[in-house]
Amino acid sequence: MNKPNYIIIHGTDVSWQRLPNQLNSVNNYHKSQDFPLSRLGYYVGYHVLITGGVNYRCRMDSEIGAHTNQQENGLSLNQQSLGVCVGFDGDIEYPHPNDLVLLKRQIKSWQNMYGIPDERVVYHRHFNTTKTCPGSLLGDEWLKNLLESLNSELPGIMEL
Repeated sequence: MNKPNYIIIHGTDVSWQRLPNQLNSVNNYHKSQDFPLSRLGYYVGYHVLITGGVNYRCRMDSEIGAHTNQQENGLSLNQQSLGVCVGFDGDIEYPHPNDLVLLKRQIKSWQNMYGIPDERVVYHRHFNTTKTCPGSLLGDEWLKNLLESLNSELPGIMEL
């Protein structure tokens, strides 16, 4: 059972300009890596995949994710986080504007539902320092601005 304490933001590392909707390719890749099938019928390891202007629910929030190998306080982060992935390559581009809106809504919704504070909304590289995930273009200031904008743009938004 997953007990969300963190929201971990990922990127697919594939340009949205090259492949606008990446659901099938992510699902097939995760299947080839023996990721567990979710109760919703996806192999995608993230709880949500945002790609092509669509917010795909791939795992129930209560399901243990398959999106990070790191641990925090002696527990797998997959047992204490919600993983959201955006279909883009953050080393060469920013998320598509439509996907960015969906990312903001998803983060705000989870923060409201689970009481997750801003300091626990982190990039994957926060825990896996060998990666740039979700990409080197997205610095700490970008995330800080994104989180600050949630309160002004999306006050009181509830679960999607």
